[in-house]
Amino acid sequence: MMRVGLALCAALLSGDGRGTKADDKRPSVTLVRIEPGTMAMGHDRGRANEAPIHKVTLREAFRIGKYEVTQQEYAAVMGKNPSRFRGPRRPVETVSWEQAVEFCRRLTDSDRKAGRIPEGHEYRLPAEAEWEYCCRAGTTTPHYFGKDASKAGEHEWTRDNSGGRTHDVGGKKPNPWGLHDMAGNVREWCLDWYGPYPNRAVTDPTGPEKGTKRVFRSGDWYYRAETGCTMSSQRGAHLPTYAHYHVGFRVVLAPGKALLAKRKADRLKKVRRQVEALVKQLGDRKYATRERAHKRIEALGADAREVLRAFPEQTDPEIRARIQLILESSPVDKKSSPVDKLVAHWAAAAGPRRGRTSR
Repeated sequence: MMRVGLALCAALLSGDGRGTKADDKRPSVTLVRIEPGTMAMGHDRGRANEAPIHKVTLREAFRIGKYEVTQQEYAAVMGKNPSRFRGPRRPVETVSWEQAVEFCRRLTDSDRKAGRIPEGHEYRLPAEAEWEYCCRAGTTTPHYFGKDASKAGEHEWTRDNSGGRTHDVGGKKPNPWGLHDMAGNVREWCLDWYGPYPNRAVTDPTGPEKGTKRVFRSGDWYYRAETGCTMSSQRGAHLPTYAHYHVGFRVVLAPGKALLAKRKADRLKKVRRQVEALVKQLGDRKYATRERAHKRIEALGADAREVLRAFPEQTDPEIRARIQLILESSPVDKKSSPVDKLVAHWAAAAGPRRGRTSR
C-alpha cells in the first residue's frame, strides 16, 4: 500500500500538476501574473531599430507563460507538431505568426468551455511592449542578468551552448520574475506589426495599425550571445506566414477586447467627473487655484486628455487656452520617477549607434 501511495505521489509531482478536480480548473499552460507598471523601453546603443528609448506605461495586469509553448501543448491543441527538433518539452518551432494566433484562439475556446479562465479573458500573443516589460522584469541593464553577455550561458540557450538545437523549456535560470528562456532557445512572436518606436512616452502601446511584418523578440539557439541577441531590447520581424525552426512563441492570458472596453468606459466615466470639476477651476480668479487644477488634470494622464477632446467648447478664453496646453503636452511627473530619470540619462549618454537592423 505504501509503495502504491509513493508511486501516486511521484506521478502527481512529475505530471502537469492536475491531480485533483480543482486542478482541472487551472489554465492549460503555466502562467505568471504580471502587475502594471512602467519601464524605459528600447536601447540607444543597440541596433538602430531599438531606439529611441521611451517611457512605456502598462495599466492592466496580465498573465504570461512561464515557459515558451511546448510541442506537447501545441500538438494537444492543434493536432500536429511542425517542429524540426522533436521533444515533448522542447519549445514548438517552425510555426508562423498566423499559426500562433490560431493556437491562442483554439486554446481560448477550449479553456473557456472547461471553465479554466476568468470570464472575458482570452489567450493571445504578448504585445511587444508587454514582452519587453516581462523580459526586463524590473531590471535596467542591457541584459536582465547583467550589463553584458558574460552570464548568458547560465540563463539561455544560444549558439555558444546549444549544440545547434533547441532544449527543454525551463532548463536554465529564470529572470527575476520567474520567466524562463526569455532571451534564448527560440525567438518569440509578438502581437504587433513591426515599425519604428515612438519618440515620446506611451501608454498601453500595441504597435502600428498596419504593416507587412510581425514582430518577434528574444535570442535563440542559433546566434551567439555576444551579437546582442540576448539583450532585453533586441527585436526582429518577418512576414506573418514565415515559419522557421528558430521561431516559437509564448502566450498571454489577459482581458479580451469587450472586457477592456467596459473597463475603459467605467474608468473614463470616473475621470470625466473629476475633470468636469477641475475644468471649472481653470477659470478661477486665483492663479494658484488655476495652476493646481491644471496640474491635477495633467496628472490624470491619457484618460483626462481623451475626456477633454470630447469636451464641449468653452467660452472662457483662459479655460480654452489651458485645455489646449494640456492636450498638446504629455503629462510629466514633476518629481521625476526612476523610469523618467533613466530615459533622460540614456538619451543624454547615447553614443553612435550601430546601423544594423535585427535579424
